[in-house]
Amino acid sequence: MLTLARSIALLSWVAALAIAPASFGTESAGGAVPLPVRKVMLYKNGMGYFEHVGDVTGAEPIDIVLSSAQLNDVLKSLTVIDLAPAPVVSVTYDSTKPADRELSELPIKLGNFAGMTSFLNEIRGSDVEIDVAGGPLVGRLMGADVRKKELGSAGTAEVIEVTVFVAGGELRTVDLAAAKALRLRGRELTAGVQRYLEVLEMARRQDMRRLRIQTRGEGPRKLFVGYTSEAPVWKTTYRFVLDDARKPLLQGWAIVDNTTAMDWNDVELTLVAGAPISFMGASPRGAPAPMVSEEVLLSPPAEGRQVGEQFEYRLPHPVTLARNQSAMLPIVHAEVEGEKVAIWNARSAEAHPRTAVWLTNTSGLTLAPGAFTVIEAGGFAGEGLTETIHPAERRLLSYGRDLAVSVAAKQPRANDRIERVVVRDGVIRWQVLMQSEVTYVVNSQHARPRIVILEHPIEAQFTLAPGHTPMAVESTASAHRFRVTVGPRSTTELVVRTQKPEQTTIAIDNRMTRDQIVLWLRERRIDGTIEQALAPVIEGFEEVRRLANRGAKIDDEVKRIFEDQGRVRENLAKLGQGADEAALRLRYVRQLEDQEKRFDGLRAEKARVDTAQSDAERRVDQLVKDLAVDRTL
Repeated sequence: MLTLARSIALLSWVAALAIAPASFGTESAGGAVPLPVRKVMLYKNGMGYFEHVGDVTGAEPIDIVLSSAQLNDVLKSLTVIDLAPAPVVSVTYDSTKPADRELSELPIKLGNFAGMTSFLNEIRGSDVEIDVAGGPLVGRLMGADVRKKELGSAGTAEVIEVTVFVAGGELRTVDLAAAKALRLRGRELTAGVQRYLEVLEMARRQDMRRLRIQTRGEGPRKLFVGYTSEAPVWKTTYRFVLDDARKPLLQGWAIVDNTTAMDWNDVELTLVAGAPISFMGASPRGAPAPMVSEEVLLSPPAEGRQVGEQFEYRLPHPVTLARNQSAMLPIVHAEVEGEKVAIWNARSAEAHPRTAVWLTNTSGLTLAPGAFTVIEAGGFAGEGLTETIHPAERRLLSYGRDLAVSVAAKQPRANDRIERVVVRDGVIRWQVLMQSEVTYVVNSQHARPRIVILEHPIEAQFTLAPGHTPMAVESTASAHRFRVTVGPRSTTELVVRTQKPEQTTIAIDNRMTRDQIVLWLRERRIDGTIEQALAPVIEGFEEVRRLANRGAKIDDEVKRIFEDQGRVRENLAKLGQGADEAALRLRYVRQLEDQEKRFDGLRAEKARVDTAQSDAERRVDQLVKDLAVDRTL
């Protein structure tokens, strides 16, 4: 059986054979016309949109070469429009059948071979046409032999001689090296050899799949094909050139990788910073280290525009990028507002601030996430990463550490200040202002003034104290930013005071005591006016507590008498009829009578106490209800 390895070796020999005039040149296999890529849109989510536009004549097929990874995505999104208009008959694509199996199913069996001679002998009996000096020679191929030819003083050389059976029964032998071309005239044989070559080519490029579009129309016209497929995520990288004499220069590049199976020749390229939803058959992927195309490094920056929730960069000139190559494409080149600063965050444990560029994006473009490099004083100053920066947005981009500047925060001081006391509806409400104060000490050893941005953490519900703290130049979700200018080799302090209003409440009830009022007065939680307003209420509570205590004592005495009577009755039940026992019985009876009298007195007293307590509670409840004080301390 013909092995795949030997079949691939045959490709270099058979490719030299002129099977048909339309089979070789710029067209695809089988007479199909390749449809070039004309537009490419790459997205940040690893998706690409591709458009092919080209000329088609009559019913000739159109070929698009894809990678195997692209095919599933292409099949779900493929759009084909014949602009004549004319109908599209079918779309076919290469199967994933192993090459050895496909070769075994072809009508042509080449068997063992050892070059061109072997191939020609395998197709003996086929109709051929050979262009020779005297005109075309048409007949049936008898076979081919390798013979030695005398070259005079130059010695000998091996040549291939082909024997052809022509009309009239004549056998003609032709030196193949002297012939212009040898053509196969049989349609079935031509198609078989053509398919044979296609299988060998696809086996050699196992990651490639060919998509063939069969049209039906008349005359020349345009054909449009569009689809989406996975693509490497295009990346952005920026350069900031810092110079004290001018604004920072921002230069942005897009790194684009052509991992498709086709070259991009003069394509319209658009790069989109956004992530549309796409149910792709493969996950977004990165790209290998780029092989940068020198041609595109000199292109002018891209044109940017907002499209819905996305931002796109459109390259102003067509881009040429061969398959499996990468390119750096300029997307922004502009002077922007910004300055070099040092930034220090109070939550960091670092003593030295980070060096940063405080950028305002005045480029007019949305800057996609990416890495950036800072060039200062003609050399490398540092690098970092940035998230998306919208037009006019301000952003601190750190790229190093400033070892000549140090920052320290003194231990915060906290205190509470009662600003207002409201007594109403049986409740005392204190409006308290909680305050916190932090002092930052900034030291610089630079020979020139230095700008330091201090980031003070934002605590929940705390705000900057007006009149006591400089205005923050900017506030983020997590920090207030203060601008501090430090002179040459000097130290500067910044005091930041924050405050948070709180309210504490306590109910006015009979648990409130005179001692508590004295303590509040001493702590300045109330003033003399509030103390005087509370005095009748406190007296009422004391009277209620006194009466309640007296009622509780009466209840305790009643309980003791009742328990004692129980013991006396038990003793009476145990006495006999003797003289001594009669005297003891009389004493127990008198004791019970005295206790009953005490019971009557206690019941009467308890009734009076309960009535007095109820009256006292009503009076104090009314006092609490009528109490209304609003004092600013």
